[in-house]
Amino acid sequence: QELLYILTTYLTVMTKIIESFHGVVAEILGDGLLVYWNTPDNIEDHAAKALAAALACQKALHTSLNEKFEQILTHYNLHPLSIRIGIHTGKVLSGNIGSDQKLKFGCMGDAVNLASRLE
Repeated sequence: QELLYILTTYLTVMTKIIESFHGVVAEILGDGLLVYWNTPDNIEDHAAKALAAALACQKALHTSLNEKFEQILTHYNLHPLSIRIGIHTGKVLSGNIGSDQKLKFGCMGDAVNLASRLE
């Protein structure tokens, strides 16, 4: 129950920050997010917006969120939460990807793979 509270709160705050910088949360992967800028819509200065969002996410975690979670983390003798962020820009294939039964909007390509590895 406490883990779900932390995850839901964390993901809600991160999503709001990302969307405020015109990012699109494509997937929630456990406790991580796969986020795109500049697709499906063209976003001016998308790389700068992605960097600004990353800094804002780190700031939110290290200030307000870890304060909010402090009592739970202390109870279980856990350290404050931290995050890793990988960002890369480049050409990708984006669109509806999948099968006849199940589709999702996604991106594929070297730029996506490199961002994952940078994280």
